Amino acid sequence: MAKRKTGGSRAISAFGRALGFIVLALVFAGSAFLLTCQRNPRGTGGENYRSSTTKTGQVARTGQLEGARRPVVRGADSSGQTGDHPQEGSPGMSETHRGPMSLPSASGRIRFGEIARGSASSPKIALTFDAGADPAPTGEILGALAKHHVHATFFLTGRWVEKNPELVRRIVAGGHEIGNHTYSHKRLTQMDAAEIADEIEKTDRLVMDLTGKSTKPLLRVPYGNRDDRVLEELQRLGYRSIYWQVDSWDAVRADYTSADIENRVLGMAGNGSIVLMHCGSKATADALDSMLQKLIAKGYQQVTVGELLGIQ
Repeated sequence: MAKRKTGGSRAISAFGRALGFIVLALVFAGSAFLLTCQRNPRGTGGENYRSSTTKTGQVARTGQLEGARRPVVRGADSSGQTGDHPQEGSPGMSETHRGPMSLPSASGRIRFGEIARGSASSPKIALTFDAGADPAPTGEILGALAKHHVHATFFLTGRWVEKNPELVRRIVAGGHEIGNHTYSHKRLTQMDAAEIADEIEKTDRLVMDLTGKSTKPLLRVPYGNRDDRVLEELQRLGYRSIYWQVDSWDAVRADYTSADIENRVLGMAGNGSIVLMHCGSKATADALDSMLQKLIAKGYQQVTVGELLGIQ
């Protein structure tokens, strides 16, 4: 009986030690997780680099270039999609990005002709508006631009063009520039070459039929989601990917007021900035008049993307 008790005690002791090791492992794992969250509050591991499979069955290791993911507010993005917009600054990449896509230069240019900003030596700024869903604030946005004699660039989805032909004509009549934002605002990295071409060419035909003008060579990829393969395909189709250097966050923060948007843009914009805003944001529409007054007072000239880059 004594031996059985001793064996039982040893078994209990071994079980206790094992349980202690498990608890310690969980504590260390939890600490590591909290540290990671603290370093990257948007909840990703940095550059979000992963393999992807195209519908042709080809597996390619692609840098998604989405940057650190931000919290996305359903319904805030004028595209009507829930998705991610990359961080401003370097075009969608973390400083530790490794992979086939080269890091951007100081001018914001990366491979395949993508551009995130113009010349830092010229006091010009390009305001850009992505449109894909709610058209309601667009009239107010156009009114503020007209009031200050400012021309901007509007990146339109094909579906938005189909639903809002009069607004498209009004954009062109106001002297503004139209860029391509694909037809359905889907992630191009998840499409094969034929699907990408269809998304882009369908939108270009719609705009051409309405206005007599092509969207070439300006295109903004939905969600800023692109890789080498996508950028090379855009180049083959005659387009340049237009990224941004300042994100107004009007499609990111549901609690952002017009004052928040104005302060963010004014605080971050500089020579050559390309500023991202959305036609579906009422807060942006409310902020625009005051924002333009202050940008002009600072000596900035608002131009279209084509004028900023000298490509049209």
